[in-house]
Amino acid sequence: MTTSWLSSHKQLLLQQIKQQTLPHALMVTGVAGSGKLELVNWLAQALLCQVSFVDETNGIVPCLQCKGCHLVKQASHPDLFHVELTGNNVGVDQVRALGRFLEKTAQFGQHQVAIVHQADKLTESAGNALLKTLEEPTKNSFIVLIANDEQRLLPTLISRCRVVAIRPPIGEGLLQELGGQSDDPFVNLSHLPEITDPKIMAQFHQTREKFHYFITTTHGRMALLELLKSNDNSARWLEKIITDLVRGQSQWLHVEPTNVSFTNDLTKQQFWQIYNIIKQFNQKSAKLSQFNREFGLEKLLVDIQMILQNKENEYGTALS
Repeated sequence: MTTSWLSSHKQLLLQQIKQQTLPHALMVTGVAGSGKLELVNWLAQALLCQVSFVDETNGIVPCLQCKGCHLVKQASHPDLFHVELTGNNVGVDQVRALGRFLEKTAQFGQHQVAIVHQADKLTESAGNALLKTLEEPTKNSFIVLIANDEQRLLPTLISRCRVVAIRPPIGEGLLQELGGQSDDPFVNLSHLPEITDPKIMAQFHQTREKFHYFITTTHGRMALLELLKSNDNSARWLEKIITDLVRGQSQWLHVEPTNVSFTNDLTKQQFWQIYNIIKQFNQKSAKLSQFNREFGLEKLLVDIQMILQNKENEYGTALS
């Protein structure tokens, strides 16, 4: 998939390559599906293309036809090195292998490019090793880090990179780009699975219906739990559903009519507390490699039930 919102990034990077001002280290960030890998692969081809700048005006850069471009596409270019996830993390041994790669001379006599995938999953020792590599750049070498969540990286690591933050459009602009369907003006790329697949959208509606029933009646917790456990998108959906309900209660722009009928039965404090614990759950799930998702979901629903019943819980005192 070619994403139009990458065009401005490509133009800037091409200009920097041509003027020989491209930073030695780049960090490409953005939500899943934003086109990070597409942009990085394109940049690798631009740097390793043997024909470079055939027709910059018409955008035929890289040429995509030379041996260098084909080798990049096939992930077999000798001057391109990938550091990828093994297990739950990117380890120090992989980063050291990257250092050894950069010590060599480019076989095609141009540039060397190293791509660190999922850099936000670097272990602390791997991050420190990579920092040393970034501080001692070799000639004509470029290191590109890809990260969904740059906040998980060492601040010193971020400071050594030029950050390229990809910000896709939201709402109608995104739907036109992807050809998806949604009546939510806040729709964004995190909603990609459901807006492009009717079956997943149906699962979302089912989850929303059961969650609405749960917070309206405090019943149906186990049925909701089983549904949440069976779908990898479910916790993200809970955050979206409660956000829509907060918007509805606050009369912020759009909210579906079915969401409004019972929001007045809950206080703003209850809504915000439910929103916060769902957000905390998603943050823990994303950041902790040993996180027990099933147990976490069960505890999350118990805590929400306690909030609905105005009982004390670990997130705060009893609500009045």
